[in-house]
Amino acid sequence: MLVFLPLTLGWKWVATSPDPEKIRYAIVKFLADHQFSIAPERETILDIPIIRATAKGCRLLVGNVSPYGVDKEIAEHFGSAGDRRMFVFGGATYAQQPILRTTVNYLWSKFLLDLGVISTIPPVLVVASSACDAEQLPWYKITF
Repeated sequence: MLVFLPLTLGWKWVATSPDPEKIRYAIVKFLADHQFSIAPERETILDIPIIRATAKGCRLLVGNVSPYGVDKEIAEHFGSAGDRRMFVFGGATYAQQPILRTTVNYLWSKFLLDLGVISTIPPVLVVASSACDAEQLPWYKITF
């Protein structure tokens, strides 16, 4: 029986990912808690599910990106020319995705998630209109 435990956990580690619906709900709840109105329709931009949110002249596009950094170039296609792009990871904001950090964290968190020890939010791309001060939002409060 003990022989199968590593195989079972190993298979779960490869096969399980955070539930995209739970992640979407956590992000929508976070934005709504900070007085953003959320567009009801679901859409994707270049295969990335997007959440559109607005508040007092501020417009945000928010979407999960790969922890491996494969969506790095796609970020440039989001929003308008004057919009600011940032990545949120681990509650902090970054001008560029910290790929090494997100990859290592993802692999470790995936193992802990499978054990039921933690829940984690993958890296998030945020595109903010120039009227926004999105960096000042308490992104560390996104939980699920």
